[in-house]
Amino acid sequence: PPALLLNREEERAMEALFRKSLNPLEQEAIWLRCFERLPVADVTRIRGLTHASGARSVLQSAREKLRRALAERGRIV
Repeated sequence: PPALLLNREEERAMEALFRKSLNPLEQEAIWLRCFERLPVADVTRIRGLTHASGARSVLQSAREKLRRALAERGRIV
């Protein structure tokens, strides 16, 4: 159906934006936190960061980059 096709196209566009806007560390941190729903402490441990504040900083930076990229794309969040 057309609606399903539009959803898939939007998903591909979002994935491309995600990969274009974020470095690999930020991509993995966002994935672990937002999609895997892991706590910040687990993201910190998995990524080998020294403090939870390091993971929080990476996540905050990634979210801000995504906000800017979405705003530039015309989808203000």
